[in-house]
Amino acid sequence: MLNVEDYKKINQFKDTIHQYSILDPNYNAFRRRTSVALEDIFNYRHILFGYLDRKKTKEISFEVFIHNIDLEFTQKFLSSSLLNDKVIHNKSDVFVLSHMPDYKSRVIYLNLMKHEKYSDFIIFYLSVRSVYVGFIILFKEDQQKIITEKEVEITKQLMGFISVEYNNFVECFYLKADNSRLLSYTNYYPIGIVIMRDYKEMAYANEIALTYMQELGIKELKYFFLFFSNYILPVIKYEMRSMGKKRILRHKNFVFSIVTLNSFHSNDFEDIELHAKNIPNIFTHIYIMKDELSSMGDGQPSLNEYAFSNKEQEIVERVIRGKSNKQIAEEMDISINTVRVHINNIYKKCDVSNRTEFLFKINNSQK
Repeated sequence: MLNVEDYKKINQFKDTIHQYSILDPNYNAFRRRTSVALEDIFNYRHILFGYLDRKKTKEISFEVFIHNIDLEFTQKFLSSSLLNDKVIHNKSDVFVLSHMPDYKSRVIYLNLMKHEKYSDFIIFYLSVRSVYVGFIILFKEDQQKIITEKEVEITKQLMGFISVEYNNFVECFYLKADNSRLLSYTNYYPIGIVIMRDYKEMAYANEIALTYMQELGIKELKYFFLFFSNYILPVIKYEMRSMGKKRILRHKNFVFSIVTLNSFHSNDFEDIELHAKNIPNIFTHIYIMKDELSSMGDGQPSLNEYAFSNKEQEIVERVIRGKSNKQIAEEMDISINTVRVHINNIYKKCDVSNRTEFLFKINNSQK
């Protein structure tokens, strides 16, 4: 039934809709632009484009975009009893008024359409994965006569394409809205939020986090990785294999809550850089809270400030209790060499060179 020219128009319509999305990176006004394309290419000047919120069944909603149609007519038309008639909501997703017997005797035709000089209309529903996302009503003027079989076939050719494109637009719209709302909300609460990608790139930081960074001595954003790699990464790198596991640590008068939203399966995490190369899109969420009470203290560092790992924390507690390296190794069921390695790392974090200096510094930090 369709000829080469008809398919050219169909492809032209699809190209036009795709071009809209390319020219408009924000992807706005899908219904308006689709209506304009239907007018320019298929000569439908009067259009209603309705939205359905993923309905299981077909219906006519009042949430419509109006293209070249009077507002008063639209209200009366959408309230017509015919649009709630089961004949419109039958198995087919396409309905044409003129296909009804004696359609010219219908109230909707006599009292509404004829008055506005409309001779016919076609309704087609937009569905994706068995749910309805919208509908389009195309009106024909008197001089255009009635909807032809060829026009019905063209409509069916367009339905699937418009359905997918409109559904993508709606999902994208709500995703952007949710994202914008989330980002705006983060600035109303006294929590700094930083998201790191692949342990080396800051993907996002809210305003409060930027303020906290300045207080921490991070002069520019590009230097945040220095802080991250020296004070946070050494703590969390041994705990990456548990997706969503939370680690809390303290630095100065700030508390950091870190969550890595990826799971790993390697058994060796000694070299974080080696494994990070093979695991793309590792997202680490860092929530920063300022401890106002701590900031009012005497400026002495606290035990939590040194960002000890879980293993190091256990060893620190045993050293404070006077345990020897051998006793620590036996209690923790690890080798004495492993204990020495951990203790050397602890000394480096505390900037001391032996156990006496370490105990003196730790005892003073807890006063």
